[in-house]
Amino acid sequence: MSNENTKSVASASLIQRLILAAAPGGVLTRKYVFFGLGAGLLIIIAGIGHLRSRADDPAAVRISDREIAQLPTRSYIATSASLGRGEVRQYGLLDDKHMDATVVMVIPPPGQMGGRDFLQEVRELDAVRSATRATVAGSYELQTRFGLFQASELQVDMVGRWKDCLVFVSRFDTSAVYVKGWYCNTIGEKPNPERLACALDGLTIDGRLATADADAFMRQRIARPSFCAAISTGRDREPRPLPPATTPRMR
Repeated sequence: MSNENTKSVASASLIQRLILAAAPGGVLTRKYVFFGLGAGLLIIIAGIGHLRSRADDPAAVRISDREIAQLPTRSYIATSASLGRGEVRQYGLLDDKHMDATVVMVIPPPGQMGGRDFLQEVRELDAVRSATRATVAGSYELQTRFGLFQASELQVDMVGRWKDCLVFVSRFDTSAVYVKGWYCNTIGEKPNPERLACALDGLTIDGRLATADADAFMRQRIARPSFCAAISTGRDREPRPLPPATTPRMR
């Protein structure tokens, strides 16, 4: 018998066995087999969905504050040879009248040391870059389980509509990672610094970070007891204009 005839007989035999298995009383109709196959199929579908969601939503950092977390969210990874790797997660829309927030977890390039200029870091944020005008006023020290954050009141003019926000940059005792971003309340309402401190205290990490030092620092601090507070460190008499940065940003 030729190879082609052999393949044809084998294929027909396989089809016949599948038909018999699916027929009433066949093996595929037995409950334990049916449920086993169903469970396996669900696991496969869930696995594919998880891989797809991780690809579409890659940032590991999340805010666990209930009201912020229920806002529509999206994330992306931005990189720069001079600034490092930024995991960016956005909640809501800055140019919308409702609450919004963005958190950026930055892992600097290897060997980059030293403190970070608060105003320069704030100028690089999209909340300032996208605004027609931006001003800063009162400043705060936010205390969290991760360490200190420096924060300031920020007003952004989104095409004739002012939005009150708080911008923040971490002052962690490590050069492996830092966190910055903003939190804006609904138009007409000022954001509460203590609430922001507690939201930052509740930061969570979904997966391993890009470097071992950054991953170890964040997980060590997450394991600490929750603690959050906001302390006013001064208030300007007049809001100061804050021009956007002219330096390249992460992309």
